[in-house]
Amino acid sequence: MKKCERVAELVCRTNPMYKTWNCYLYVRQPTLLLRGYALDMTASSCYVWKFIFPLYTTFVTVDLNFAYRLDGSYVSTIGLADSDIADRVSALIDQDIGFSALENALELARFVEDDRIPINTKRQAIEAVELYISSDDEQLAATAAENRRRLKLT
Repeated sequence: MKKCERVAELVCRTNPMYKTWNCYLYVRQPTLLLRGYALDMTASSCYVWKFIFPLYTTFVTVDLNFAYRLDGSYVSTIGLADSDIADRVSALIDQDIGFSALENALELARFVEDDRIPINTKRQAIEAVELYISSDDEQLAATAAENRRRLKLT
């Protein structure tokens, strides 16, 4: 298990709202959107990214296109135990606004309004919102369910 996966597991123990998937902490029981935080770790540092990812789209792999690094999220990991890093990551996540109870294209649209999201990503988000609006609810749900199974998020 990679260090970021161990740290993510430790964070989830203190914050039961999230589950882990690789170096991601995501809001439990995603339906249409995978939402949460990603740990970007090197040998000496950790950055925390906030992300949202539409599961109802066709994709090869989950990426951080719809993500931004939290302000003040740099954590020096030199000489720290995994549990100490997890405590610092948990504190950063606790300070963040988090996610709404909504899990739809409106939340995705609001998320990418943030100035830290690059303009090309905003265009991709508009396409994902348009797909949501123009598609049949059953088809969106079926695509998202297949992607959750494929990613082993169920």
